[in-house]
Amino acid sequence: MSNLLDQYKAVLKRFQNENAEFGQMLFTPSGNPTGGILLVGMNPSLGKGNEQDNLSFKSFSGGFWNPVLNLVGSLIDDTAYLDLFPLRKTVQLDFEKLGTDFKAQILEVTQEEIERIKPKLIVHLNAGSKYYWGPAGWMGYSYEETSFVPIHGKKLYKITGFNPNCTQRINPQITESNLVGSYIFFYRMLTSRTEKKLKAEDRFNHADFETIWSWVKSQPSK
Repeated sequence: MSNLLDQYKAVLKRFQNENAEFGQMLFTPSGNPTGGILLVGMNPSLGKGNEQDNLSFKSFSGGFWNPVLNLVGSLIDDTAYLDLFPLRKTVQLDFEKLGTDFKAQILEVTQEEIERIKPKLIVHLNAGSKYYWGPAGWMGYSYEETSFVPIHGKKLYKITGFNPNCTQRINPQITESNLVGSYIFFYRMLTSRTEKKLKAEDRFNHADFETIWSWVKSQPSK
């Protein structure tokens, strides 16, 4: 079985233009723990434009990562990190212009990795890319509201499986999801303009993160 980086590169080799742009600058964290929390972003910024696949999440640092690591805090050993697309491109609007078929094949690899990690809780830190989870298309997950009291106006959802009415789902060969009974929380980027304008007490913080995780762990399995 090839590692995650090799799987993404295999996709890139099928797309000449995209391979020329991203082939040597993928970003895939290593050593992600399974069965705990998964933080998910949209895609890494250009940064230094180098390839990176040998650093664990807890080793990350910098202006973008420090707020994320502060959010996780003492739960770092329980937390994995993935971008939906490990492709370095800073402006999200430019990223969205990439071809649908290319993005779908990249996301297929990511979804397989998410299914392998089997997180009990997913925290998606990019509100604008929520639709990639489904239920109408892309990964095609269905979910329902929970009794968890919303934090900063954001609800916690429970994943119920794949939407049976979704006919445009990637990875149709995955018929049973490992995420059934897992929970997902959608929030914006911690470095977004909207978040930065908020008072400290109104921002998503470590105490909130712990509250969500404690609630999830208190729930009966599936």
